[in-house]
Amino acid sequence: EKPNYDVGSRGREFTDEELMRAFNELDLDHSGQLDRAELYRHLLEFGLPASQKDVDEWMGAVDRDHDGQVSFQEFKSFFLSRQLFLIRTFENLDLDSDGRLTEDELLSGLEQLGINVTRPQVRDFIRRVSLNEHTTVDLYDFQRFIMSVPHLSVAAAFDKWMRATALDLGENVVVPDEGRQLESPAVLLTAGGIAG
Repeated sequence: EKPNYDVGSRGREFTDEELMRAFNELDLDHSGQLDRAELYRHLLEFGLPASQKDVDEWMGAVDRDHDGQVSFQEFKSFFLSRQLFLIRTFENLDLDSDGRLTEDELLSGLEQLGINVTRPQVRDFIRRVSLNEHTTVDLYDFQRFIMSVPHLSVAAAFDKWMRATALDLGENVVVPDEGRQLESPAVLLTAGGIAG
């Protein structure tokens, strides 16, 4: 379940309960740890590259004790270290300060970041990232997306997403079904390594 962020909550730090909800959203097997298969699934959900290298980069940035899994404490520490930056970036993109990024705001903001996108690409981005209405992106949606690419700036994250989804616009590319069960991590990582 998505936390309910009203406009009045903009700019504040998230509570432990809100961070736990975000963590649990990724923790598909409810083990209390995020593993490589769950991270792979998360990257695919956003249409981001999901090769073994991409999963390794995410794990390297977040898995502080290098045990191959991400605990809630590691997730929380990483998230809080980037939170202020993400909030300020969101607020800069949110031109009318209503707490939601529209197609027009994303088009304008991405153009200012030097990323040339089309309206259909922005619509596709919103559809993939928005958890509820699929017509705007709120702060929670935005942070979920940007946190998927831990080493990159906002511009680089969008650029990476745009390159990864370029074929989805007009070509016959199969996008994984959201309800599909994950295969074993070895199969997923092997497939990602071959594709990436």
